[in-house]
Amino acid sequence: MSKTIFSIDVETSSTDPFKGNLLSVGIVAIDFDSLEIGNSEYWELSYPDSAKLDSPMTYEWWEQQNEHAFEAAWGHRECRSEPNDVAQKLSDFVCGYSDVWDDRIFAANPSTFDFGWVSKLLSGAGLNEVFHYRTMCIRSIAFGIYGGDWGGGRKDSGEWNIPEIPHHAYYDALAQGKDLIKLLQEIRT
Repeated sequence: MSKTIFSIDVETSSTDPFKGNLLSVGIVAIDFDSLEIGNSEYWELSYPDSAKLDSPMTYEWWEQQNEHAFEAAWGHRECRSEPNDVAQKLSDFVCGYSDVWDDRIFAANPSTFDFGWVSKLLSGAGLNEVFHYRTMCIRSIAFGIYGGDWGGGRKDSGEWNIPEIPHHAYYDALAQGKDLIKLLQEIRT
């Protein structure tokens, strides 16, 4: 069975997973060999009323984002899923591709941010880590190929796939997955 890369993006109430709450998760599967995009999922998580106080600076930043991203992060309170349910769905989604830990590769831009939040989600639900600890950092790969300019910010960076709705976990995961495919195609030629 082929390895699968999982492009993941999270939206949060803080930049610190020890202090904040996970608001949404987007995940897009990419076949490692063919670099074809497979299935995807998106979940909005329930959060406590106090989440807006996790990081006032982060909440202020959210208020400045587009209304669709803000609504996806903070709205829809009545139909959000419990974190433990999302953790189980994420685990089932990832493990459905392979039962071999080494074949499940976490990728994000940057992976250092998103991996901590996903690990906290899984651990909080009493689940084992589903990804290999050797993650793919899309930003680091691009830095290695193009230098330090790539990925500084969407408006003026070298990122090619601007999300349909920036700062929406699903659209960010999809756009960064497409960027990763382009990077890996360059490396492989």
